[in-house]
Amino acid sequence: GLELAIELNFKEEEAGLRNELGFRQSRERKFDLALNNLFRAAELYKEIGDTQNEVSVLTNVLDSYVNAGRFDKFDSLYPILVDRVEGKEWYALKSNLYRIISAPFSSKGDTIVASGWIGMSNSNTLMQIQNNNSTQMAAFKVIHATNLYKEDALRKSQDLERQYNKAKELYFFITILV
Repeated sequence: GLELAIELNFKEEEAGLRNELGFRQSRERKFDLALNNLFRAAELYKEIGDTQNEVSVLTNVLDSYVNAGRFDKFDSLYPILVDRVEGKEWYALKSNLYRIISAPFSSKGDTIVASGWIGMSNSNTLMQIQNNNSTQMAAFKVIHATNLYKEDALRKSQDLERQYNKAKELYFFITILV
């Protein structure tokens, strides 16, 4: 798939595939390969103007640095990413980023700083759930209102049908009387 995306110049698809491949390679502890793919994915997302996915890929880079024990690179990247997500409603991305940031502090024994990042991660997870619930509730309200309108239309249609039938009966009786 990656070769085909490169051949056809499908930048967004190439970026997505490189991100997935880089993430998997990072989990397999092939950090140099992972970082090459992740950085290329970030470049591609930047080229097409997809900032959220670019930051998401860079979050995977940060995760790779943590797993590889490259804390000097971690220390230089995480403040940049925190600054880039500030003020955005990217709750799931923020939650993941903050959880990753907490890990090195926790492993170094700095539980206060780690707890702060975990708290921010949990807060964003909660905000993501609330956002999803609000969206689902809005959709439910639209569906409910639509169903009420359908029921009302059906009831009015039935009333019109009864009135039509009464008018036919009345017309029939008047015809007989005449």
